[in-house]
Amino acid sequence: MRTTRAKILENVAIDASSGCWNWTASQNGAGYGQIAVERKPRLAHRISYELHRGLIPHGMFVCHHCDNRACVNPDHLEPVTAGENMRRGYAVPLRVSARRDRPCPAGHERTEANVRIDPKSGKLFCRPCQRETQRRYALRKKEMAA
Repeated sequence: MRTTRAKILENVAIDASSGCWNWTASQNGAGYGQIAVERKPRLAHRISYELHRGLIPHGMFVCHHCDNRACVNPDHLEPVTAGENMRRGYAVPLRVSARRDRPCPAGHERTEANVRIDPKSGKLFCRPCQRETQRRYALRKKEMAA
């Protein structure tokens, strides 16, 4: 039976120019490599990090320095908080992200100026929507006082 390390190494194509170990096997809908470990699907970059660097601290995300979701090179991976992972994603202007490409439910464009990222959870908040909510709250409060 092949080891997980052997499965990882069998399913990469090394890009000499970038140094990326591009995952050539199954990928999920977001473009991240998937690998079965003990019959459960896991993200290949996280498994590669654990095999080469050690355990990922609880609650941490594994960020790709190369911004290549298919890369499993442990030298390109780093554990970061959810907030830091989101900030780094916004720092790369051409990055494709479903959350960034869709407008908020009210239709506001998700630009860096329009979005606030919660540093702990990494959740996105629409600044125009938050301003509108605060405005309505102030009006209700003013009406109740009158």
